[in-house]
Parts: sequence; C-alpha cells; structure tokens
Amino acid sequence: MDGIAAYLFATVVLLGVAACAALALKRMWSLDGLPDLSRLDNSPEEKYASMSRLFSLCDIEFLRSQPGYTLQLEADFRRRRADVFHLYLRSMQRDFEAIHAAARMMAAQGIGSPELSARLVELPLRFRRTVLVARCQVFLYKRGWSAPSISVGPAVEAMFQLRGHVDLSAVASAA
Repeated sequence: MDGIAAYLFATVVLLGVAACAALALKRMWSLDGLPDLSRLDNSPEEKYASMSRLFSLCDIEFLRSQPGYTLQLEADFRRRRADVFHLYLRSMQRDFEAIHAAARMMAAQGIGSPELSARLVELPLRFRRTVLVARCQVFLYKRGWSAPSISVGPAVEAMFQLRGHVDLSAVASAA
C-alpha cells in the first residue's frame, strides 16, 4: 500500500506541476494590453520582507511555553500564518505578472536592453519555481512540519531584476 500511495502522490504532484507550467506559459506569452503598474514600487524587498518571518520557530516555541497550549491551538496558529503567507504570495505574483507583461510589451516593440528578451524566459521560470517550492513548504508547515527555510528571496530577486529592465514611461507611451 505504501508503494501505491507514494506513486499516487508523485503522480498528483507531477500533474500539478505540469498544469502550473502550462498556465504559466500561457500567461507568459499573452499580451492583453497595458498592465496596471500603478501599485508597483521600486523596493519589492521591503514590501515582502516580512514573509520569511511568518515561519519563525521562536513563535512556535513561545506558543508552546504558554499556559493553556494545545496542539489544536498550534494547528490554528500555523494555518493562520500560512493563510497570511498565501496572501503575500498572491500579491507578489500579481506584481510580478504586471512587471512581466510590461517587459513583454517593451520587448515586442523593440524597446529596452538587448538582454531583456533572454531575461523574459529565465526570470519567470525562476520566480515560478521559487513560488512552487514555497507553496509545497507551506503545505507541509500547515501539517506540523518545521519550516525554517521557507524563502521567497529568489522570487523577489527575479522580480527586482525584471523591474530593472522595465521603463514605465516607455511602456505607457508605447501603449
């Protein structure tokens, strides 16, 4: 039974990764007009810095040391932290998609640096891989596993690098 369960789990994970990759590729190459870039700032590191602190083991240890601690209390705590993380992650994905759409528009019109086209493939893949790994780690965290290494640093770095290639005034005038 363990072999069958492992096989089914691996199959479900593989199908999920394939579906995410197909959706990501579809989004990557569709140009649906000017993206909303008004909410973006120049410092995504600051905006998303608190994400990694959501899974501090010190918080769990403190919770366990409190009178009235129960396993259910810890499970609720973990679930709420994971929910907040997912909200941050969705915001980060919207920001990245907006930046990526602007970069695609620039590349399609021949605006921007020569390396922009190469970065349009590499950076979204790095971003999406990091997001997928973080989602898997959060899934395990919600089920009681320790997760001190949940990091979206590579995703933030990919967003920051792509943002460095985007000239918002050029995108606005090209649209």
